[in-house]
Amino acid sequence: MKANSIRTGIFFLVLATTMILSAACGESTPAAPAAGSSQEMFMNNCAKCHGLKGLGDGPSVGALRTQAGLNLTITASKSDDELYKTISSGKGSDMPPWELVLTKEQRLDILKYIRTLAVK
Repeated sequence: MKANSIRTGIFFLVLATTMILSAACGESTPAAPAAGSSQEMFMNNCAKCHGLKGLGDGPSVGALRTQAGLNLTITASKSDDELYKTISSGKGSDMPPWELVLTKEQRLDILKYIRTLAVK
């Protein structure tokens, strides 16, 4: 019983220390995107491959056959129509056709969010 109490105490000590150090370093937890927002849709449907900031570094990227087209920050040269078609129809076997899952409005919202990721 005493060993359990010691482990619990150590856990909370480490947790508190981590929180204090994070605050001291200026690190903060990013706010969750608003429900139904274009950012939330991107996070729920695209970020696993494209990454949270569209850099092509999502957690599923290693399972893909190709890395081409994953970095969305360099899509400024592509037209809205071209990007919308890719979102809707997919790309090869790695990117699914989101028109089967998302409404037209949702796909357009994701397109708008992708535009905010582009390097200016």
